[in-house]
Amino acid sequence: MPLQKNLFKIVQSPYSQIIFVTILGALLRFYNIGLQPLWIDEAFSFRFSQFPLSQLWGAEAVNEPNPPLYYTLLKIWIFLFGDSEIALRSLPAFFGVLTIPLLYFIGRTLGDHKLGIIAATLLAFSPINIQYSQETRAYTLLTVSVTLAILGLAKLSQNPEGSKVPIGKVLIQDLFSKDSAKIKNQVNLDIYIAWFSYVFGLCLAFYAHSTAVFLILITNIFALIYWINSLSFNKIFVKNWIVVNTFILVIWAWWLTVVLRQTGANSWIPFTTFTDSLSVLSSVLIEPSREQDYVLQIFKYTLFLCLLILGLWKWRNNLKIFTLVNLFLIGFPFLCFIVSFSRPLFIPRVFLWTTVPFYLLIASGISAFRSRFISIFLLTIILTFQIRGTLNYYETFKKEPWNQVANYIASHSKQGDTIIMLSTYFSVPFNYYFRKSSINLNQYGLVKDYSDKKYSELNQVSELKLGDINTATSSSNHVFFIRGHMSHSSEFKDISLSVTSTLSEHMNQVDHFNKELEVLTFESSVKSL
Repeated sequence: MPLQKNLFKIVQSPYSQIIFVTILGALLRFYNIGLQPLWIDEAFSFRFSQFPLSQLWGAEAVNEPNPPLYYTLLKIWIFLFGDSEIALRSLPAFFGVLTIPLLYFIGRTLGDHKLGIIAATLLAFSPINIQYSQETRAYTLLTVSVTLAILGLAKLSQNPEGSKVPIGKVLIQDLFSKDSAKIKNQVNLDIYIAWFSYVFGLCLAFYAHSTAVFLILITNIFALIYWINSLSFNKIFVKNWIVVNTFILVIWAWWLTVVLRQTGANSWIPFTTFTDSLSVLSSVLIEPSREQDYVLQIFKYTLFLCLLILGLWKWRNNLKIFTLVNLFLIGFPFLCFIVSFSRPLFIPRVFLWTTVPFYLLIASGISAFRSRFISIFLLTIILTFQIRGTLNYYETFKKEPWNQVANYIASHSKQGDTIIMLSTYFSVPFNYYFRKSSINLNQYGLVKDYSDKKYSELNQVSELKLGDINTATSSSNHVFFIRGHMSHSSEFKDISLSVTSTLSEHMNQVDHFNKELEVLTFESSVKSL
């Protein structure tokens, strides 16, 4: 009987519940994490991680539109755990898992345990967060960084008295006080955590993704409203705010020139309309399933919309929380939309972290019901949608099979054969897998590709003009033309046809590998005779 009581207490413990939810989130993020091959963007991450730090953080960094923090961390991660698909993806999965308890503490700070655990559970089962936790890119690093900054602001908003204390004064008093127990004072501890979380989170975000530059404007709008509404124009808070933001900007200022040059580069991202932007945000926040069940989709959208409105209504009388959540949920996409008129950046993965304030609002709507049964019922419905979406992701989501392309060429080639790639980009994922082969092949990439020479240091192949194809392949028994999935686009169709036509003048096409990625195999006409 005492054992049962102890077990019941453990299960009822708030910390046991969030640990359980975090473990579930970890299992979902690490499940089959190495099953899919690396696709081209993931291979870029690996390639950048191989660069020396002087190149990552130096002038050459201008050729990559994302800051180098993630690649630096990945370099360390590879040193510790290797460079397999599982090892490479376990870093973003780790960041994805870490975000779950951070969101819980935000919910608990702004509301209570119920709000925190519901929000954390929604994040743990979120299909889009699971997807990007299994992709070795910087988006989960950005998400955990922004979440940490929001946690700092949440704690700050709930501690007006601590906000008025000069930064460092209480800490110095505690450190040099003979009464060491003072440092355990909860008010002091909360304000330490608040300022540190905000500063550290925002600094990480700035070096995780270039779009984080908008966050400084959002946080300052929040600080202004908080200063007026809760602090009655307190001067000490203004000094504190200036100090911490100056520190953040000093840490980041030297990188600003690089960001300005990066944002001036051409972008493959299309210009967006208001309708397109709403579609992008809904794909991230509500995560519509790929099924064409419109009745189910309408029900799902209606449910989320009602809970969103209910969550906003619950916080209508708390300007601090209302402002904090909505500035991050609405303010950031709005700024991105405005900037997209001159520099397109409206793509789903940029807004991954906005699921954090969104789930807070949905959790607020669910927890608004006094009936525990209704709250559990609504949460169960949403989790059912999420589990279906996650299962659908596991079963149907396929990445570019560069491992199969590399294995195919390795098994059909001999020393001295030649590979021609439609884009020099292809060399990055291809050589990640082909590096294990002992066969040395001549590798070329066509000059006219979409790289625009921004990533010239990434290319591991020699550039080749269409007019030089016959010369480059004259001594090869086999030529493998990797044209990938781009050969049918209007931009590359003519190039692909020219390469095929040129090779057919003195070679015979003997095979066609076509599994999401295309490889045409040509054999010397002399050998075939």
